Amino acid sequence: MVKIKYLLKKIIGNFLLRQIYFLKKRINLDKYDSEVLIYKIDNNKLNKIYLEKHLINSLISNNQLVYENKNEFDLKQGLYRIFSSSKKNNFQFLVKGNSFLEDMKNCMYLFARGNYDNPLLHETKLEILKKRKLIMTCSSVSRFMKLFIEHYYPSIKVRIIYFLTEKKYNGYNDGHTILEIYCNEREKWIVVDFTRSCFYLKNNIYLSAYELLNVNKVTTDIYNKFPIDLRFQEKNLNYIFFEEYSYSEEGTKDYIKRIFNILIIPSYNKVYAVSSIKNLKKVKKIYPNIVLLDKKDFLDKFYKGNI
Repeated sequence: MVKIKYLLKKIIGNFLLRQIYFLKKRINLDKYDSEVLIYKIDNNKLNKIYLEKHLINSLISNNQLVYENKNEFDLKQGLYRIFSSSKKNNFQFLVKGNSFLEDMKNCMYLFARGNYDNPLLHETKLEILKKRKLIMTCSSVSRFMKLFIEHYYPSIKVRIIYFLTEKKYNGYNDGHTILEIYCNEREKWIVVDFTRSCFYLKNNIYLSAYELLNVNKVTTDIYNKFPIDLRFQEKNLNYIFFEEYSYSEEGTKDYIKRIFNILIIPSYNKVYAVSSIKNLKKVKKIYPNIVLLDKKDFLDKFYKGNI
């Protein structure tokens, strides 16, 4: 009899404890909005997170695109996205970390391939970016990110560079505008391709633009795979079929072989290249003010031994 009473007390006690636990859980869930999806992108991983309602409201009302690593909300490095079906609202913001390189990896997710936002002013693009990806081609993406980095990372050296193919021009896939950034963490210049959402590597070493010209078996460290706008077209030709192949594994290899043939770096209203260009006449049609340097002078001018 005593044993039965003991077992009943234990059963009732456990039942009450479970009810208290679920009651607390329901009370805690009231702090969150079930119609809001929040996730963080960091190191090429997407993870769902939970933020209290008052914190979400504060973040949205702040309307801030970039936060420092130490911030009032105690948020860690990453690209944060908030989707609210009830408020019909999207919002995203970047929290900087201790690693500039990791920040740039997270910034890969800010863009989609297309030309929809190309003509907009920089300030307008910054406002749009709080709500969605920017849809731009390589020149516009590179100009935007150069200004972005110069503003939010003023100690970082960054420059726009150009690549041209040596093969026959096809009117579309003939060149590429891209950023080269001096990475203090790696103590070298590296190419950061926000259009194709990748870095270029050889034996796990991030490559500079000059190295990209002179190595075989280049690999890519890809983020935000296949971010292409289905509306992408020019002169009534939709490019989605071409882009679908170009962003594939095989297409990326073809792209590297075709495009990274001639490196051109602008400086003070002139553009410079190494003097080994095969068809200079063809290049001068695009860059009439091009200045040719031998390899040593080119490396001294733009890399100072840190390629």
